[in-house]
Amino acid sequence: MNDNLNISEIVSKSFSYIFKDIKKIFRESFFTVLFLTIIFNGLYFLVLGNIATKFTFFIIFALMGLVISTIGYKVHRDILLNQTVFNPLFKMFDFTNIRYLFYSTLISSLALSPVFLKYYLDRNGISTLFGADSRYVVLLLIPTIYLAFKLILILPKISLNKSI
Repeated sequence: MNDNLNISEIVSKSFSYIFKDIKKIFRESFFTVLFLTIIFNGLYFLVLGNIATKFTFFIIFALMGLVISTIGYKVHRDILLNQTVFNPLFKMFDFTNIRYLFYSTLISSLALSPVFLKYYLDRNGISTLFGADSRYVVLLLIPTIYLAFKLILILPKISLNKSI
């Protein structure tokens, strides 16, 4: 695979990967999905019993992020290199996976930053921002999501251990 990853090449390989062998993909991802389901049900149980704290939420969502970034890492390696990562959950604490998690979290936070800003403004009773009504902050979602879609192409390079 060359260093210059084309968008069209990534998209075409992604679609061919999806429709290539559905049974194989289902078989490989079953235990990961089961693991995620158990984690969500555990969190649900803790919330219902009023046992969950903010720290519990942080730990569970960090674990969920690690599992989801492991799936992304595995899928990108499988799509771009035809290199199957067997038992991807063993790669959960790999440096590349943690780097992948960091960048995907950063990109997601950038895309959702207007929502976070609107929540902060509403929470603190601030109705105007730079002379404009704070409701218009949500319109910033359009450029931030567009920028996030541009930046998301960094993730395949990270999964291949290439420089960004």
